[in-house]
Amino acid sequence: MEEPADDRIRSEPPPAPQDAPGEDADLAELERRLGYEFRDRERLLKALRHSSCCSQHNESNERLEFLGDGLLSFVVADVLFRRHESCDEGELTQFRSRLVSTKGLAEVARELDLARHIRLSRSVREGRVSRRMLADCMEAVLAAIYLDGGIEPAREVIERLICSRPAGEEKQAAEPENYKSLLQQLVQSLGTELPVYKVISESGPDHRKIYSVSVEYAGMCFPCASGSSKKEAEQQAARRAFLELLALISEKR
Repeated sequence: MEEPADDRIRSEPPPAPQDAPGEDADLAELERRLGYEFRDRERLLKALRHSSCCSQHNESNERLEFLGDGLLSFVVADVLFRRHESCDEGELTQFRSRLVSTKGLAEVARELDLARHIRLSRSVREGRVSRRMLADCMEAVLAAIYLDGGIEPAREVIERLICSRPAGEEKQAAEPENYKSLLQQLVQSLGTELPVYKVISESGPDHRKIYSVSVEYAGMCFPCASGSSKKEAEQQAARRAFLELLALISEKR
C-alpha cells in the first residue's frame, strides 16, 4: 500500500512523546474509542511505538503491523464472503481492497485520534504524520487486540470500525453499468493499450445461442463470461476484467 511522498496528513496534532504525563488517562480514552480494554496495556503501547523512537528493531510496532495486516485481510474477507453471497471473486476483492486500503485505515485512525498517541522520535514528531504511518499503526493496534484477547474481540473491533464502512456495495446494487466503457476509460487512464475481446465459443441452437467471451489486456487474460448475445457476453467479460484490474490497482497503492 504505497503512497506518494507528498501524500501527507497536514492537520494531525503532534503525537504524544514517550512517558508523557497523564499517559494512563490517554490510553484509557483510546481504549474507550476502540471499544476494547487491554489486559496487558504494554501490548497497546508497543502497537503505538514507531521504529523512529526504538533502539532495537523488535521494540517497535513493525512486527505487530505485519500480523495486523494478515488478520485484517482475513476478517474482512470472511465478513464480505458471508455478507454478499451473490458477489463473485472480483467484486469481493474490490470491496476488500477499499476497506483495507491505506486511505481507508487512515480515516479510521483519524476518527480514533490515533495520531496523538503514536510514539515517535523528536525529529519525526516535528514533521508530519503520514497517512501510511496512521494505517500501519492501525494494523498494529488490531494485532495487539488479537494477542491480548484472542480472535473474537479483534473480530468485533474490525467489524465495528472497518467492515461497517462503505465499500461500494451501494453502487454495485444500482442500475447496470456499461462496463465496456468503464474498462476502456480505466485502461486509457493508465496510458496503455486497449482491451481485446475474443469470442471463445458458441453453443446451443440458433434461436438460443450462448456466447462465451474473454478479455485480454496488457498480457493478461481475464476469466471468460457468457451471455445470450455477443454484446451481453462482452459486457459481462468487461465487468470481470474491470473489477479485477481495479482491485489490482488498489492493492498497489
